[in-house]
Amino acid sequence: MAGTRSSRRLSGVARNFANQMVQMAVGWEAMADGPTLLSEPDTGVMEIDAVMATGTVNGKPQELFMTTYLTDWVEAELARTGLDRSRLISARVRVEYARTPRDARADEADLTGTSHVVFEFGEARASFSNQQMLLRYIKVPGDRWDRSMYRPSGQSKPQS
Repeated sequence: MAGTRSSRRLSGVARNFANQMVQMAVGWEAMADGPTLLSEPDTGVMEIDAVMATGTVNGKPQELFMTTYLTDWVEAELARTGLDRSRLISARVRVEYARTPRDARADEADLTGTSHVVFEFGEARASFSNQQMLLRYIKVPGDRWDRSMYRPSGQSKPQS
């Protein structure tokens, strides 16, 4: 019986990973990647590999805030659950977006995400949809993004 309990627990860990990753991605983390999507088509796909810490938008490598966030979360969740990093084989999220301009500061987007997590003891998938605001500008002192280049067309660059 002890093996059954352990196997159920691990199956639950995999489901939890998949559910939380996709919910974070389309629930609110996508908001911070709005500036990245300004030069992209109004519909497309963002993909994150949280194990390899890589992200793409419409098949092109991109430095996405969501990639860093999900990669850090995966590491913290492994530590919290007491699982060795070697037990996680893959943790990926795919987010399909359809963006609509809202105002000069933000767009709205319909987001549909799927996640697929593979551990050595099993795998899990999850999906989640949401309508979310995507910011065009993010003014955070000291952050790693140069957001000054993201502005509506026709507006001149701020003077220093």
